[in-house]
Amino acid sequence: METQTAEWVLEQYKQGCRVFTNIELPGFSSLRGADLCGADFSGSFLSGVDFTDANLKQVRFDDCNVKISIFRNANLSGASFKRSTLCGADLTGADISGTSAEGASWYGADIDTLARLF
Repeated sequence: METQTAEWVLEQYKQGCRVFTNIELPGFSSLRGADLCGADFSGSFLSGVDFTDANLKQVRFDDCNVKISIFRNANLSGASFKRSTLCGADLTGADISGTSAEGASWYGADIDTLARLF
């Protein structure tokens, strides 16, 4: 797994790259307000990443370890968290319409968010 920065992700996305599989973003990385529509983070380790207000429509987070990341008010419509582990993720106010999470493990998640997903 290769460690990258939020700045690297944003620059690569700007250049047309949508595949960010098997990367690690260091804790407290900020992708706040970023437009990452259609990106693929499958297999990545995303610990403490701030995705507040980000456009994550149809983003793949399959097989990810998402630990204490923040998705407040993010657009997660059509996103996928299949087989991912989400520990303490904050999805307050996030649009999770059409989000799939088959086989995902949720720890410390808000019960209202889980009820909307399942």
